[in-house]
Amino acid sequence: MKPRRHFRSSLWLLVAVAVGALSTTTNTAAQQWQIVSASLVGRTGDSVVGVAIRSDGSLVLAANISDGPWFGNDDKGGEKPQGRVLRLSPDGKKLLASIPLPGLAADMAIDGKDNIYVATSAGAVKLDPGGNRLWQFDLGGPCSRIDASTDGHCAALRYDNPQQDTLTGSGTIFVLDPQGKQVGRFAGHRNTCDVSIDGQSQTVVIIGWRQASAHDGTRRQPVQIAYVRGYWYSGEVKYTLYDWSTDTDAPQFINKPTNNMADTRGYRCSIGRDGLLYCAFECAGGNHIFRYHPQLVDGQWSPVGQLMPKADQYHSFHNSRAEHKALFACYEPGTGKLLRLQQFCGRLESGRANAARVKGGAVAADEKGNLLLGGTAPAGLPISLLPAETGDYTGGSYLLLMGNDFRNRLLCTRFQAGGTTHAIDARWIDGKMRILAGGTASSKAEDGFCSTSAIQPRGEPASGFFVLLSQ
Repeated sequence: MKPRRHFRSSLWLLVAVAVGALSTTTNTAAQQWQIVSASLVGRTGDSVVGVAIRSDGSLVLAANISDGPWFGNDDKGGEKPQGRVLRLSPDGKKLLASIPLPGLAADMAIDGKDNIYVATSAGAVKLDPGGNRLWQFDLGGPCSRIDASTDGHCAALRYDNPQQDTLTGSGTIFVLDPQGKQVGRFAGHRNTCDVSIDGQSQTVVIIGWRQASAHDGTRRQPVQIAYVRGYWYSGEVKYTLYDWSTDTDAPQFINKPTNNMADTRGYRCSIGRDGLLYCAFECAGGNHIFRYHPQLVDGQWSPVGQLMPKADQYHSFHNSRAEHKALFACYEPGTGKLLRLQQFCGRLESGRANAARVKGGAVAADEKGNLLLGGTAPAGLPISLLPAETGDYTGGSYLLLMGNDFRNRLLCTRFQAGGTTHAIDARWIDGKMRILAGGTASSKAEDGFCSTSAIQPRGEPASGFFVLLSQ
């Protein structure tokens, strides 16, 4: 990582040009994108935790808000944040409705009929497209993550440690039918960080990690090991990916083929609009487990080979240390079959890799399988769209768009020199791709935000935000 600086010298311009020349993103591709609207939301301590683009192009946000132009005349804000669902016009420039929730919001999803599902501190909540409450389900504690299939089945995750986003505990997963009736309940696995549901294959997927200790050839050392696991709605396990053994005599011993001791964590999973499973991980080194297939092939470890296509230096972990770098992958949700994967990091002026985090972030995919990744990163992102009013620091709350071959980087932008992107959605409307992102703004007042046609013209540090981009 690197202390924040604002590079305005001619030397920095030369470096930026040189880095851009090595990027897989073309100037033409970068110019196709524009920010349609962007607004801070609420005040310090507020946040946007879920976003969705509906079939008619209108926007939906799940947010925790204490103040600002997000309340009706008879429904004012207060000192503490309130969970709300916000419905916005397709251009994101007008608030259409503000719907109060029975608790603070943590996550949101929509189904194939634009019904809205929200994870709240009071449980799982389902709203119809107009914002009317259809049902509320008590999980026996806060609902931390939620997902909905196109057919209206829902998976809700209750963390054991609801104040955590990493050491979450195994947690409990609830599977609900479209009417809110429980059809499954089962314990999670290791530290369970996220959940997704695929109605086509009737699969619930969870992602997470565990703390372990393994012999690296010299001595036993601590190591964090990521996993992905698929279940039937009943809770019966379909498959487990990664989660390698630390038993030196086991065929699936983590270091059997070579040293795989880079710490890895699974943080986010989602079913893309193309029906495939997308997962986002972090790796604290280049010698990570994702260099191999997630299960033994004919009883043997097998390198992923061409499933991880070669790209430029931002998609390679050479010249790196223990900084937390991102890795994303695509699977068949019903079987766990790996289809493709890719790495992502920043690069310092020295050429050394820099962090790109997905903790607290998001992963999604559009109808064509183009992948979106969001989180936070320090300096060194391969920025192709840099909002002028936000300064020239190449880190912050980022958005990455990769082509469906995971080889071509179509867009990399950051909304502010700080903060975190928590939620992303993408959808094709009238032949154009739209991307909606939301999160928490920088805690530093001096960091400019990419405010555009803002509903809330002014904000405070560490408030919420949303950004709508279009081709």
